[in-house]
Amino acid sequence: MGVFVIVCGMRRSGSTLTFQVTRALLERDHEITVTEPQTGIGVEPELISQVAAAPHIVLTKMHTVSKSIRDQLPKSGAYYIYTARDPRDAVASLIRKGRLSKTDAERAGFAKDFAKKERIGSLIYPKMPHVWCGFYEDFVDDIPYLIKNIAKFLDIAVTDDWVKQLADDLDIDKQRERVQAVKQDFAVRQQTRLTVNHITDGRPGSWRDTLLPQEIADIENQFIDWMLRNGYRPTKISLPRVKRSLTKRIIRRLRWVRSVTKFFLTSVRRG
Repeated sequence: MGVFVIVCGMRRSGSTLTFQVTRALLERDHEITVTEPQTGIGVEPELISQVAAAPHIVLTKMHTVSKSIRDQLPKSGAYYIYTARDPRDAVASLIRKGRLSKTDAERAGFAKDFAKKERIGSLIYPKMPHVWCGFYEDFVDDIPYLIKNIAKFLDIAVTDDWVKQLADDLDIDKQRERVQAVKQDFAVRQQTRLTVNHITDGRPGSWRDTLLPQEIADIENQFIDWMLRNGYRPTKISLPRVKRSLTKRIIRRLRWVRSVTKFFLTSVRRG
């Protein structure tokens, strides 16, 4: 089995949990290589195609990559595992993780910058030839569901007993213990991808207790169509005003109408 498995979720969307599940699944029957990226994909751009074609399994975890690498993301021989959540909750979670107060100067433009970067990921990764897309709200309280879905995507056979054992090992209390262990042993960080202050208020909708009005507006302005198409209700279902040519404004309006229509016709509601 030779594949490049790339966990590429939106930041603070359960991508670390998903990475842990994916690693456990792959290591059941195979020896794998796990890259340790600080940024990007964890492999030099000129080596990406070679890694994807190599006769072994490589696992990496990343978020949005730089523009210079996007065109070099592997397609053949690569499996993408993409997680997402309400982008307002994702931003709020990152703010809480960084312990940023409402008056902290670092918050100026923070939500807008985050939304722009993560929107790029939402446009790139779900379009890959081999991709599994999961939503935080669907799996955060049902780890066996997450394990079984990723196992099916990777074509790995698992038993109910094995799924239960792994789910128990990844429950929130044991994850909190690992977070504490990171402070004394960096190897725990390398193995699990957990960090200090990693776990915050994970409740869907907790953005209401964290975000400022302008931050909410900045996020929704970037993600309005994506939110509507995926069952997240914005605070205002209105077309964002943008400075564009008449033709582009018409195209933008038509896309927005399709997104609103899908929101009201779908039975899925995530936020």
